[in-house]
Amino acid sequence: MKIKKVVAIALVAAAAGCSCLFPTSAAENSTYSKSISVKEGQVVTAKIYVNVDNPVSDDSVGNLVSGIEYGLLRDHEALSFTEKTLNASPEELCPDLPNTLINLHSNENESLFSFMDVANPKDFTDLQLMASLDFNAEKTGITTLSPKVRRASHLNMAPDDDTITDHTPYSSINLEIYIDGYMLGDCDKNTVITVSDAIEIQKGIAGITELDPLTESLADTTGDGLVTVADAIRVQQYISNIIGFI
Repeated sequence: MKIKKVVAIALVAAAAGCSCLFPTSAAENSTYSKSISVKEGQVVTAKIYVNVDNPVSDDSVGNLVSGIEYGLLRDHEALSFTEKTLNASPEELCPDLPNTLINLHSNENESLFSFMDVANPKDFTDLQLMASLDFNAEKTGITTLSPKVRRASHLNMAPDDDTITDHTPYSSINLEIYIDGYMLGDCDKNTVITVSDAIEIQKGIAGITELDPLTESLADTTGDGLVTVADAIRVQQYISNIIGFI
């Protein structure tokens, strides 16, 4: 009965936009920003990933998460939701996290997500896919996507122990970006990021090949509106596992 009661309260609280079951962390919320260069008419897919690495949690809790609130900021005039995303169910947008409540239009520029399952907490030691969202590029230029973890916690359901472990300071959030179905940096459009993608960027810089509009967007991995050596270096860093996301 205790679990059922907590779940019921959590769902009602999340639906009402209340954060009463999440501890307020003294640390800044985990945030990430990614700028991309898009062309009007392109479809941008943003996949949000989160993991938790809490070295101070005890062995019984580890990196288990029973509740997490996260959001995504964007310029709604630059990126609008596709009909597919607007009409999708929570299970389709968040396939790895059932029981996620979604408010795509918390305000004009922010979407909010709230996952709560105290009966079946999820291990966030490895990256977890939180949501996959599709956008229409409404205009050409540089735009920024900024996901953030507002709160992440675990409610201990052991007998005589209902303590809450705050994971927020140890949460990392990232984005995987696709443009027209191709991952950012996949300049040869073969669905795999390899050294050939860095070479394609270098060829475009040297004028050996002319980059088409889609390839230009994919090649601008730094999101500054230019295709430079820095973009090729970022691809090489990703291939070498120096960075986890382009």
